[in-house]
Amino acid sequence: MPRQPQPASLDGALVIDKPAGKTSHDVVDAVRHLAGFRQIGHLGTLDPLATGVLVLLLGRATRLAQFYAGRRKRYAAGFRFGFATDTYDSDGEAQGPDTVPKLEAATLEKLAAERIGRFEQMPPVFSAKKVHGRPAYELARKKQARRLHARPSANFPLSKPSGSKSWPMRPARASWAIV
Repeated sequence: MPRQPQPASLDGALVIDKPAGKTSHDVVDAVRHLAGFRQIGHLGTLDPLATGVLVLLLGRATRLAQFYAGRRKRYAAGFRFGFATDTYDSDGEAQGPDTVPKLEAATLEKLAAERIGRFEQMPPVFSAKKVHGRPAYELARKKQARRLHARPSANFPLSKPSGSKSWPMRPARASWAIV
């Protein structure tokens, strides 16, 4: 006899610090197992390599997800200039030597300003976008990459890290918040 779904015994939000190497769905499954019910969802997928806040909604609070969809999110990001991989992330194979470009803060600000606004963005084949129900990165790692479709996207102004008077300039790396 099939197991009957248990009603949610908890309603609310749970904020998780997602570790690298776990998918958002892995985290949801773990919490479902611990909580003993299935009515759990999340407010946005994080890439398996990403770390950070993953908000889970439990029980009747899952109904609140509709009010969150499409809202602006804030990210803290690190960039490594002069180095590239075939997957656009740290798991990929290097695509050449690690070269340190000469970059000035004013140049970075100018280039970042050119990318502010709404535009069509082509996701890379190594992304979490679904292709026939499977994340594109799974297919790409099996050399079965599919062409993805451009999606509407928006970039908002960058802000310097909290307490910084200038952009952090370290050899081949920079970090700042994307708002």
